[in-house]
Amino acid sequence: MTTDRLQAHHLADLKGSGLSDETIRASRCYSAQEPTTRELLGFGVGPGLVFPFPGTENTKGVPFVQVKPDTRPEGLNGAKYVSPKAAGCRIYVPPILSADRLTNPRVPLYVTEGAKKALKACQEGLTCIALSGVDAWRDHRNGKSAPIPDLDKIAWRGRRVYVVYDSDLTTKPAVRFAEFRLARELRERGAEVSAVRLPGGPDGEKVGLDDYLCSHSVEAFCELEPEPIHHPAKDADVPVVLPPAEVTREGDDFRFRWPSLAVDIGLSRLRDAGDGVQSEISVTRNGLPLHWSRLNLASLSAREGLVTKLSRTRTKIPWREVIEEACRETARRFREGAPTVELVPQLIAEEARHVVTKLIVDHNVNVLFADGGAGKSLLALALAIAIRTGTALPGGLVPRRTGPTLYLDWEFDPAEHQDRLARLIAGLDIRGPVPIAYRKMVGGVADEALMLRQEIARLGAVLVVVDSLAPACGAEPETADANIRAFAALRSFGVASLVLAHVSKAMVDAPRGARPFGSVFVQNLARNVWELRKAEDQSDANVLTVGLYHTKANGGRLLPPFGLRFDFLGAQTYLESSEITEDVALRERAGLGYAIKALLRSSPHTIAELASALDTSDENIRKALYRLEEKGVVVRVGDGKPAPNRPVRWALKARTEDACGGDKK
Repeated sequence: MTTDRLQAHHLADLKGSGLSDETIRASRCYSAQEPTTRELLGFGVGPGLVFPFPGTENTKGVPFVQVKPDTRPEGLNGAKYVSPKAAGCRIYVPPILSADRLTNPRVPLYVTEGAKKALKACQEGLTCIALSGVDAWRDHRNGKSAPIPDLDKIAWRGRRVYVVYDSDLTTKPAVRFAEFRLARELRERGAEVSAVRLPGGPDGEKVGLDDYLCSHSVEAFCELEPEPIHHPAKDADVPVVLPPAEVTREGDDFRFRWPSLAVDIGLSRLRDAGDGVQSEISVTRNGLPLHWSRLNLASLSAREGLVTKLSRTRTKIPWREVIEEACRETARRFREGAPTVELVPQLIAEEARHVVTKLIVDHNVNVLFADGGAGKSLLALALAIAIRTGTALPGGLVPRRTGPTLYLDWEFDPAEHQDRLARLIAGLDIRGPVPIAYRKMVGGVADEALMLRQEIARLGAVLVVVDSLAPACGAEPETADANIRAFAALRSFGVASLVLAHVSKAMVDAPRGARPFGSVFVQNLARNVWELRKAEDQSDANVLTVGLYHTKANGGRLLPPFGLRFDFLGAQTYLESSEITEDVALRERAGLGYAIKALLRSSPHTIAELASALDTSDENIRKALYRLEEKGVVVRVGDGKPAPNRPVRWALKARTEDACGGDKK
């Protein structure tokens, strides 16, 4: 069959329902482009296949139509067929069906949904009409639900009527309620109403009336035993079976969606209290809000109260089953935590261990502590830039992962960080903007953990910066309880965190062994800890020189200290490597052994030369050299026998060894 009215894919669609050429011609279906469908419907859905409804012509001779868009438009709840705006509902009577069969109550009548199904059934000799939707025998345009006039054109009293909806009806409570309401209306008109349940496909796929008649004879269809139609809530033989919900999770927020019911339930700000999991719950249908409240998911009375409220809406939704599933699954998933796994020996590659080499270990809490004004926040911003752009920083700080950083700030304001960010980007010669997710914080990190986990999941953040630890701990930040709660929250994020911390007043001037402010658990619970110390000589206000000292490493050896230098020049902040031995305070913090190795890296030295360069006594240098010699780090150059005019010189062993490796003495 060929026709100018139908495009090839629309003709194939009709043929796919088993319609013959004669039936297709008689249906007067046609293909329409966007301008035509927009004119027919009153809104745009793109091109599609148009189904005219015979006998529904208006005074201008234009019939009621339904359009099957080539692409399902958004905002119509996934509907396959679309009716004109504000046109109400009409019954589809196939043009191949004799009109006198509708007025003869002795003729059994089949009622289905969708014009193609009715066309196929009538083609096979059945008397069949179609609704444009499972509930489309009622009109709601005037704010009241009233049967459409088309029903009055059919003789119902004493007629056997069979409702034939798709095979997935038992998994769609809304369709089962619609079937019951239709049956109740037709019974009130005197009909004997039952249902024909179509079996599903071999793999459980949905089967409609046209699908069934394409693969079975009409005799086989007539042998299907009709079933009574009961109210779904009272039907003990056919329990309400919810279709599988689409469940998404962002942090600790859950969303349950049932597309066939057009119902969305969101559960957020979960907290496992002593009497059960508490949650904020929001319920929407068709995008319209129905309910929002705080709910104890384990409370039967609370759930039943919510069901009672929702049941007062006009929507015939199995709210009890919906609410029960959402609450039960949310509590289960929220409490299940991480699964138990079997540990097997497996080495971790260095590039996989770090987000940024040295300073930030992935999936762990990293602490960077210093006195005020030492550049903690500035360095944290530079690291965030490196992670976002993949830019390596001086001092061997190489990003091993790239992605967003979430900067949690308890101390400054966005303007301050935006200014620093602009200057650092200019100094690093990075082109284009570098967005850093920023959040001004007030409450403690443990109290805001639920919200923050959701935000981390939404951003896909690979690093969280906490600036700074004391206010993030909340009340009494020096106590063990406050520190433990804060670190537990940080570990729950599941990504690397860089915690900026201060030092106590007693530790500010300590030459060695400073610790971050707080209880001992700050040092103990962190997996990787670095001390940041600024140089003693800061005479140039445009320069900030700092040293970094590794004080704890759970995943390997302590790394040697290193220095950085920030140069503030106009609208640019430059970051460079710096030698910490050039400043007395930084050198003393690194230890005499480190300073000696740094000097020997350039050339061999005598004890007197080392003592003069490091401003200490010959005896101190001699003791330090003997310790390094015992460890195999330094050797004596020449025959090693001192003489008045030939003092012994010392050098690094093999000269290829890292001059600053490991030893802190």
